[in-house]
Amino acid sequence: MTDYDGWEKGQRAQFTEWLRNVYLKSCERIVGKSNNWGDWGVLGCIASHYFLDDALGLDADIERIRKTINHAIEADGHMPAETRRDKNGIWYTYFAIAPLTAACQIAYNARAVDLFHYKGKEGAGIEQALDYLLQYSREPQKWPHYRGEDLYLPKPGRWPGNLFEAMSGIYGKLEYEAWVEDARPIMVHGHHYAWAIPTLLRTVPPHKGLVVGLSGGR
Repeated sequence: MTDYDGWEKGQRAQFTEWLRNVYLKSCERIVGKSNNWGDWGVLGCIASHYFLDDALGLDADIERIRKTINHAIEADGHMPAETRRDKNGIWYTYFAIAPLTAACQIAYNARAVDLFHYKGKEGAGIEQALDYLLQYSREPQKWPHYRGEDLYLPKPGRWPGNLFEAMSGIYGKLEYEAWVEDARPIMVHGHHYAWAIPTLLRTVPPHKGLVVGLSGGR
């Protein structure tokens, strides 16, 4: 948006004022929370600071992401603050990882800092959390945190398929792609989807020898 040439007179200034004084302040109120609320807060903060060219804010956000990975992801990849949410445990695991990965993308675009491969104090990072989520997205009947028949079930064509479509280009993992390939093109509608059109924005073409790749731009 920084180089968008479609602003009408005064619109960019109005948007910047709203971003700084309304949206960013709302994100700052939740960024300290220890569950997915905090993940959405840090995504909002880092997106705002990137647009505002706030270097100190960006650096603080990057450190927040590291701290989140440190405390939120266990050695086996599960996220206790999310898996304990009964029938919605798989959903909330996705709902935490999605904004966290989007924030990592902005960190890379803004500072060339690779947090996708950062490992926390338990020796695990986002990749391990994704692997854990994929395991039970493929076999939700084995989800160990809730045994009720009303478990909210994942779908490759919606959530968390949109996340794995995006992350297959980051990590170069064929198992991510294999789970979603029959559901392409993947698009999700509504609010709070960090990766809405991941097939369109893939960093590498499907089945063309996946390599680690990060898209740029802001």
